[in-house]
Amino acid sequence: MGQLGRPSILKTRRFGYDGKGQVLVREGADLAVTFRSLGGAPAILEAVVPFAKEISVVAARGRDGQFAAYDVCENTHENHILKFTRAPARLAPKPPPKRSDSHGRSPTRSIISA
Repeated sequence: MGQLGRPSILKTRRFGYDGKGQVLVREGADLAVTFRSLGGAPAILEAVVPFAKEISVVAARGRDGQFAAYDVCENTHENHILKFTRAPARLAPKPPPKRSDSHGRSPTRSIISA
């Protein structure tokens, strides 16, 4: 609590999402009472972080090493509960890569062709 400060969110380690198994810890809250309100289940404390939007990516690797990643999704919450997910996410266009050498190659291409 000393490092994260308040407000923060106390969540059960398992199933603490979408408004379930979590409590907002405000200034002056009794931490023992807050912890007991979660049934004494093992819990983690998360800092409240201001952000413009929440995005997520689902990716998986199979036992054979094959990798798949799906479109970046944008999540919208209401009352700490996921309301809907938009795919693909509304993201700003990616700027072109910075040129790194006298031949005008991008950093990635320079590494690959070295």
